[in-house]
Parts: sequence; structure tokens; C-alpha cells
Amino acid sequence: MYLSREEIVKAILWRMGMLPEAKESHRSKDWAIITGQIGDDPAQMEKLIAALADPLIDVIRWGIKRPPELKANHSLQARWTHLQEYIQKQGELPKMMAHKAATFYEGINNAEPHKAAPSPVNQPAARPLAETPQPPAKAEAEPPPPPSPKPPEPLAITRQRETTSAVPDDSSEVTVVRAQNELFDETTIIAPVTHTETSINGETMKEESEIETSATPSIEASTTPSLAPQWKYLPVPDDPDKHTEYDSHAGVSPEGLKLIGARARGKKHKHEGTNCDDWFKFTASGPWTIIAVSDGAGSKAFSRVGAKVACNFAVKRLVEDLREHQLKSREVWTAETLKRDETNGSFVEEDLEAVQIALHNAMVMAYGALVAAAEDRAESSEHEKVLGRKVEVDDLSATLLLAVHTTVKYKEGDRNFVLACQIGDGMLGAIDQKGRLQLLGEPDSGEFAGQTDFLTSRNKVDKDNLTRKTRGFFSPLQSLMVMTDGVADDYYPNDPDLLRLYGDLALNQIIEIKGPSDKDVAARLELTKLPTLDQVMQADFYSDVETNTAEGIRKTRLKSVAAYAEKLDLPLAEVVASPALLLAGARGEPLCDGEAQDRLRVWLDSYHVRGSFDDRTLVVLHRETVS
Repeated sequence: MYLSREEIVKAILWRMGMLPEAKESHRSKDWAIITGQIGDDPAQMEKLIAALADPLIDVIRWGIKRPPELKANHSLQARWTHLQEYIQKQGELPKMMAHKAATFYEGINNAEPHKAAPSPVNQPAARPLAETPQPPAKAEAEPPPPPSPKPPEPLAITRQRETTSAVPDDSSEVTVVRAQNELFDETTIIAPVTHTETSINGETMKEESEIETSATPSIEASTTPSLAPQWKYLPVPDDPDKHTEYDSHAGVSPEGLKLIGARARGKKHKHEGTNCDDWFKFTASGPWTIIAVSDGAGSKAFSRVGAKVACNFAVKRLVEDLREHQLKSREVWTAETLKRDETNGSFVEEDLEAVQIALHNAMVMAYGALVAAAEDRAESSEHEKVLGRKVEVDDLSATLLLAVHTTVKYKEGDRNFVLACQIGDGMLGAIDQKGRLQLLGEPDSGEFAGQTDFLTSRNKVDKDNLTRKTRGFFSPLQSLMVMTDGVADDYYPNDPDLLRLYGDLALNQIIEIKGPSDKDVAARLELTKLPTLDQVMQADFYSDVETNTAEGIRKTRLKSVAAYAEKLDLPLAEVVASPALLLAGARGEPLCDGEAQDRLRVWLDSYHVRGSFDDRTLVVLHRETVS
């Protein structure tokens, strides 16, 4: 039986006595499912709890028994109090902890019943917890929060009015800018600042030496087990608004950057015979590249409609608003150029502010389009047959990530301007030409672990929220990646693991790299543990995976940049920042026939991460020729 991440988390919290308000019948049933696989073995329970709670293990130990080595740590005491309050509010743990639990659960599902399952790959050894904990003392009641301002009335938007209706006034814009230096010789970050006590200030870019690499490769080189037989393949159902199972497209930006995107139906959807809920769309308009990515809520029957409608209408609005708009030519770009008003978040420079207004108007347009799409289907007998009632707007719940990009001529070279806005989960990340990563998004968190907020909530398109959720980038760009959480969760923590994502794409010839000569490649390899191209070709940094498809089981050989970096005996960030090393690792047969977008689609459908079942969508804008 499949248990969701939320159910696993709640069952374990209930067993630990940390969820006293939960209904015992529900939690005990879920707990029985878990223990039915591994037996009520105390040692195995410790492994399970450690896999779940590793990020906060010392905090939990502090609250349960206060081990001597933690006794004097006031920071842990404060964090324990915070954890109590956090759990008592919603019974929620952070998404990362839920992901660890789901990963462990998949492992024990594949083991023999009542036998100890192996610990998750690359997880630290489980530390013993104290005896069965008692429920924590109830935290003191918090004072009621101040009343929230009344949200605006829902906007009445129809498709006939889509080009003129429901746009915010010019004050509905974003926030403050921070530059690393005045002349922008290094990466410049446009970061959000809210106008409340909880404001988040942008941080300057890390130097390459500061970037940490992940210890968990996305693909377990050469040791990935055959999992395809454990998963069924059922075709996409013939429901109303049927989605295709896969999609992939390619394009070119106005300045000649490569643009590819693909989506693939997740393992769980294949297993259950349900639709892929993701959608994406990109295009060019005037000097701008426009990207939209959306993930429909898995629990909503027609969320795929919301994802498609949100992307299509947001892109349509941005095409219209940006077609004739071009950033002014400036002899000097400084922090003052990108400055924003601290009271209303608007750019001081009118041409930059116009981009911001367009981005936010597109979000509002997408919301209105979802309302209209739900109304269109409310009288449909086919849709009502699926739901047992009339369609409501929540049935179209979906996230939305938008990014717009253009190139600015500046001194001897170009700079790339990106502005992005996000509602829900997923991630946007930009890598500059020095191999440094900047995240351009912050996932929303929902009521429970593993949940998120959606565009169908009217307050998500109000001024304050859009202000908090907008980020930008101004620097020479190597790659811009926009993805749903099906990919973002597999490359977590996103900073620095989106560097690993870029490296995996390069090694599997999805991102094609040109520029380094054979001489450059040979010279760079000489400084590694694989000093020749022949040794690279013979090295083992790949895995053979099997995937269920409509045509049967497909076998694919995939390369891992994390495993490649280990073979080279170099930090992953150094490998990703070296076009010569990436080009060397990418040599050989491609993972499939076809163009780059076809390889992206097959790769998304094939790579294996334990505990990963979701639809996957990724759009990449990248510079093909690098120095």
C-alpha cells in the first residue's frame, strides 16, 4: 500500500508521542503498514526515525532526554521549543524531512517483510534515540496574530477580456536590489525585500571555493537496481481534458541562446493510470525570452487544466506586454540603476519597472484564466461525472513559475537580465559564466509537509505576495533552469545541487557545450586523476536504468556528474565550472536518438532517485558556446 509523505510523517510523529491531537485510528493504521514491512524492531525504528529527522535529530534528542553532551546548548533548547510550537500548529515537519522518510519507506517496501532494510544511500549512521518519548509539554499559547487586511474581491475575468482586464495598477510591483559591486564585473543579484519585520535580504554570490557540493548523486553510478518490474505501466485515461504523457520542444532566444523544455509523466501516475499534471510553455517576443512552468496539484482531478491554462495565458500576456519593450542603453550600470523604492517596491528606472509590471500582470491574468476555465467546465456533464459534482476553481489548482530574459549590451561584453516570479513550489536557478549559482525562487509551503500553495488562491496574486516572490539576475548568463518540484526535489538542497543538475545535463548531451579545443581538454584532464581522454571514456560514472513505457521496458545508460567528479578527484563545483571537463565527460554515444529536447524528455523519464515518483518538467535556456 502506498503511503504519502504526509501520512508517513504523521504516523511517526504519532508513534513518538509528538502528535497528540491526531486521531489514533488513522495513525495506528498507517503505523501498522510501516511496521508490517520491517517489524517492530527497535533498531530498525531508530533507523527510520533517524532517516526522517536527521536535520533536527539533536533537537529531538534534546527534547526527549537531554543527553549530557547537549545539555548546555541553549540554541538546541530554543529550537526544541520552536519545534514543539511548529508541530502543535499543523502537525507538519519540513519538506526535506518528509522526503527523507519517503525515501526510507521506498527502501523498506523493497525489502523482505520483517527483515532489517538497508539504510538509505549516503545517509549517516543512525544515532540511537532515548526510550520511547513522552508527549512534549504543551507550548504556551501564542498571542493571536494581528488581523490580516481584507483580500481584494475576486476578479471577473473571461477569455474575451483577457488582453485588457484584471491587471493591477502600477503600484503592484516588487522590491529592493543589491549588487555585488558597482560596475557589475561579478554576478549581480536582484533580491526581494518585504516591507515587514520578516523581510528577507538578498545575499551576495558565494565564491567558487565556498560552494558546497552534495554527497548524494542523482543517479547511483553503476549500482542502480532494476526497479521497473516493481512499477506498473497504465496508459493515460480517456478523461475530459486529457493530457499527453510526454512533451518536448526546442527554440532559440532572440540573441541566439538555446532553449529546450520537456515534461514526463511520473512513476506514480504511470502506476495508477492517471494524467501527467505538469505543463510548460516558452516563446520569444521582441528582445525577450518568456518561460512558464506549472505543476497541477496531484490531489485535484483537473489540476492539469489549471497548469496548461496558467502557462498559456501568462505567456500570452507577457508576449503582448514585452513585444515592443526594450531596456535602455546605458554606459554604466550600477546599484543605483537597479534600485527599488523601499516603500512600494517599484524600480526607480521606468524601463525596468515596466518589466516588473508585465510579470505581475501575467500572474494576475493566469489567475483570472483559471477562474474562467473553471466556469467554462462547471456545466459540463463529463466533468461532473468524474467529480460527482460541478467543477470548482480549486479543482484546477496549480503552481506557476514565470521568467523573462533579455540581453543588455554593456562595455566589452553582454549582460543578461532575468526577472522571475513564483507561486507554489518548484525552482528557478541561474548559473553565470564562472559556474556560480543563484536561486531565483523560493518555494511556497502549504498546510502540511509536502504540500504547497497554488495560483487558485486569490491572495497569491496580491501586491505583497508577488513582491516577496520576485527575484532577478544581472550578469553574464551560462544557463537559466526552470523546473517543477518533480525535478527540484531530486536536486535538493537546490543550492548547491542545481549545479549538479546542470552537470548531469551536460554529461548526458542534453546541454551541448562547444568552445574548448581538444588541446584545452587534454591540458585540463592532465590535472586530474583521469589524465587522458581514453581514461575518461573507460571510467565508470554511469548507470544503466530501466523505465516502464508504453512500448515496454526501455533501457538507458545515464551519466552522473557527481560520480564523474569523484573519479576526477575534484570538487563537483570545479567540474561544473570547467567547460573542458564537461566536454570530456560528455564524449560517447548519446543516451537516445533525436535532438536535445528528445534527450531531455528521455532523461527526465529515466533517471532514478529513491523516493521520487512525481511528474518532472524542466525548461533550460543556455549558452552553447563557452570559453
